[in-house]
Amino acid sequence: ASPDAFFWSEGSYGFARYASPDAFFWSEGSYGFSRYASPDAFFWSEGSYGFSRYA
Repeated sequence: ASPDAFFWSEGSYGFARYASPDAFFWSEGSYGFSRYASPDAFFWSEGSYGFSRYA
């Protein structure tokens, strides 16, 4: 993952910032998924914590 890639979650909501300002995600309940140019890019959050994975 790029050092510019990071995310944070607040409660059941979260936001992610990447190299592209157009890249973002939203969570539904305590879980969420985000898709970017790469279909392998996704994330999931649990409660007020989250994790992100990249190719």
